[in-house]
Amino acid sequence: NSTRYVSYKDLKKVTADLKPIYKAVTEEAALLELDRFEEHWGSKYPLIIKSWRQNWDELATFFKYPPELRKLIYTTNMIESYHRQLRKVTK
Repeated sequence: NSTRYVSYKDLKKVTADLKPIYKAVTEEAALLELDRFEEHWGSKYPLIIKSWRQNWDELATFFKYPPELRKLIYTTNMIESYHRQLRKVTK
């Protein structure tokens, strides 16, 4: 959802700058990274900042999980790989 209105030429940079937010060790560190992201992209993409700030209470629950589970949450590749293998077997 964060990248919905990001131009294609900025997409890689924006997603790279979002990573430190959800990869932060603590919620406080994530808020600092969000502030840094806002300094860099806030004027060009204010809707991203607004969305993250409005939904922070829900997003912050993410930091209650250990890092191993967080990676499973924000990475769907493992889940998609598992589903692909199940489809192979069931065909």
